[in-house]
Amino acid sequence: MQLSKSDYMLFLRHPAWLWLKKHAKHLLPPIDAALQARFDEGHAFESYAEALFPDLVRLGFSDF
Repeated sequence: MQLSKSDYMLFLRHPAWLWLKKHAKHLLPPIDAALQARFDEGHAFESYAEALFPDLVRLGFSDF
């Protein structure tokens, strides 16, 4: 099982939510349009940060 940064942050807030996400997704509430928009903004931020800092040094994984 792989954990993302979001998974880790979820665990810090409440460990049971991470367990549910990984083992019983059907028990989680559905993702509404507002929450999906927040997820999309988080993914878009990466390319925005790369544009701001063209000489950046990548840390972490290149792919999962």
